[in-house]
Amino acid sequence: MTTLTTIARIVLAIFLIVLGSNGFFNFLPYPEMSDSANAFMGAINSVKFIFPLIGLIEIVSGILLLTKKAIPFALIMVLPILVNAMIFHISLNPEGMLFATICFVCNIFLLYRNRESYKTLY
Repeated sequence: MTTLTTIARIVLAIFLIVLGSNGFFNFLPYPEMSDSANAFMGAINSVKFIFPLIGLIEIVSGILLLTKKAIPFALIMVLPILVNAMIFHISLNPEGMLFATICFVCNIFLLYRNRESYKTLY
């Protein structure tokens, strides 16, 4: 199980760093989206600090996961972003759901594997 945990951690970290960096440098093209998805993304983009903040959180979380520092904190920090990504793709853009699902599943799996770290929260 530790091999699977390591693979999930590294895959999630790489996805987070690449996708977070894309928020700053726009090196990956955005796929075609429906009109409602474009309207939603445009509304979020009108608030200029949201996408850079999301990108920063993704990059920091990815680096923490890659370096094995504060893994439980990194997983909790990125969880709201991944939940919102899943909701966005389920409701507005199901075609682009692959990466969001992979990240979400890896995060949930890693949260479960680190569940002992969260016992003080309840």
